[in-house]
This record gives sequence, C-alpha cells and structure tokens, in this order.
Amino acid sequence: MTFHEYLQKNAKQIDLEIETFFQDWSKDVEQVSSRLLPLTNTLVDACRGGKRIRGALVMLGYEMSLFEKRRRSFAGAQDDKAGDGGILRAAVAYEIFQAAILVHDDIIDKSPLRRGKPSLYARLGGDHIGKSLATCLGDIGFFLAFRLIADSKFPEKEKNRALSIFSKAMLETGLGELLDVELSMDSRVKPEDDNDGGVMSDIVTVYRFKTAFYTITAPLLLGGVLGGLSEGSLDSIRIFGQNLGIAFQIQDDINDIFSDKKQLGKELGGDIREGKKTLLYAYASEHANKRQREILEKYYGNINIGQKEIGVVKEVLVETEALEYTLSEASKYSKKAKESISEITQNERFQKLFLEMAEYFVNR
Repeated sequence: MTFHEYLQKNAKQIDLEIETFFQDWSKDVEQVSSRLLPLTNTLVDACRGGKRIRGALVMLGYEMSLFEKRRRSFAGAQDDKAGDGGILRAAVAYEIFQAAILVHDDIIDKSPLRRGKPSLYARLGGDHIGKSLATCLGDIGFFLAFRLIADSKFPEKEKNRALSIFSKAMLETGLGELLDVELSMDSRVKPEDDNDGGVMSDIVTVYRFKTAFYTITAPLLLGGVLGGLSEGSLDSIRIFGQNLGIAFQIQDDINDIFSDKKQLGKELGGDIREGKKTLLYAYASEHANKRQREILEKYYGNINIGQKEIGVVKEVLVETEALEYTLSEASKYSKKAKESISEITQNERFQKLFLEMAEYFVNR
C-alpha cells in the first residue's frame, strides 16, 4: 500500500466517524438550546472535507506502535484495550482540532474561503458578530477534541501522555501563530533586525511550531504513545517530523509564488499580498540592492497589486538567489528527515510509508 492509498483508506474511516460523533453531540447541544443547532451545524460543516492527513498520521503512529510491541514480544502486545474505535476517535479529535485552528486562522488572515466554501466567520456574516460566533465555535472545537481523547478507554498512563502531547500541539501552534502575526507587522520587524539570531531564525521557529509539530510530529506521537511506542522511536519521530515539517513549509511558501496556478488550486502570490514573512522574503530582503529593495517595499504587503506586480517581485526573488537558497534549504531538511526513518522503525513496510510521506509533503 502506498502512502497515498493509506491516506485515502483512513480518510474514509475518519469521515464516517466524524459524522457519527457529531450526530451524538448534536443531541447534547439540543438539550442546552435548540437555537444553538444552526450555529453548531456550521462547525460540523467546517469539519467536513480535507485530506485528513493529520488524522491518518495518528492512525499510522498507532499501527506502527502495535507492530513494534508485537515484534519485541512486549507484555500485552496483543491486547488493544481501546480497540480500533479508540484510535479512530483520537484521529477524529485531531481533525476537529485542525478545523478549529482554521476557523481562527481565517479570521486572522481575513480569508473569505476555506476548501472552496465560505470560511466559517464569512458564512456567519463576516462582521463583528460573525467573527465573535466563529471564535466561540473554534474554542468549542478545541475542547471537543480534548474531551474525545480524555473520554477514551486507553490505559491511564498512555492517555495522560497523549493529552500532554495534544496540549503541547495546541500551545506550540498558538505560539507559532502569535510569532507569525508579530513578524507580519512591518513597522515593528524588519529582516535586518538582529533579534535572537535574526528574523530568519524566527521564521524557522514559526515553521517548527506552526507547521512541523502541529502537522506531522504531534499526530504521529499521539498515535505512538497511545499504542505504547518505545522512547527511542518517539525521539526519532520528533527529529523526522521537525525536519520534514520545515521542508514542507518552505516548499509551500515557494509553491504559493512559483507554482502553476491550476496545480495550486488558487490565485498565486497570496503571501506577497499579505506581506507574509517567509524565508524567501527574508533572504531576498537581506541580499537585495537598492532597486530590488524599493520593489519589495513598494509591492510586498500591498493587498491591491495584480499579477504584473507579483511578477516583478518574483523576478527579485530569483535575482537575489532567494529562490535558489530556499530550494536548497527545503532539500536539506527533507534529506535530514529521510535519514532518520531507519531509527523510527526497522520494518520495511513502515519505512516505505514514511519515505513516501516525505516525498508527498515536499513534492505535493
């Protein structure tokens, strides 16, 4: 089975389980007040769609941990006390967490669309009331996800460790978003600033907190600890996830500007219009001459520019060798991730899945 097939298989299971969970939860909401149902149903709809990558990684970490326990003949290796439903609910929890994060993210980014549909706050009116309702629903999503894991039937030791990892994912994602917003404030942060290693260091920190741990490391660790994976393998997952997540985010930033529009599925240059601080921008700004710097200052962060102006910025990113540098950095981090796979597991099937995962994230 390829990694893509693994994703598809688990996505179907997760989709069905999400629907079952929300059907039950809607009954609880109705007991509070039936007038809340139209609002909570918008959260349910926001949880639909997507590739279910994070939930599938929860499943992968768990399946690998069970295999490793059986291989090493650990006591109780055949005794899956929580059953497949238990880990499936944990995968659902992570997907609800993902949807809740995106609800808040869309408000911060003023994004009118999510997965081809109106984002939640836009669907609720887009004004102050709509944003307030969406914020509340996002908060509810966080605690629904946390409760799903807390109410599971896994052994207390494994469950408590999983809740600790889940809390860490929430905290690191929040800190990563906070730093990302802070970096976007042009009047207060400049690429030439020397702040704990410079802005480029801060940008990599955003990648590490907002993308790597949240998208790859935490879901794999969550499934792994629930299945009792060894500490050595968990440490190797941390190394793998951090490097792959940084490589993925660097490549994602490149794709936003240099990808084919049809392949990306959205208008190119969103990061340029938003003034997002990426390695591409930071490197270009640091190495720009006077003319190139003037172009960046004029167009980068200008929400009203068109594709012609975006093309001029792209030329600067190429001329300053920012594109070449970031492609090299993505390759470097991807290579480090792949080198750590043999330390995670000795099983050829799981090694193949992890290798294909690395290719999937960097080359998608």
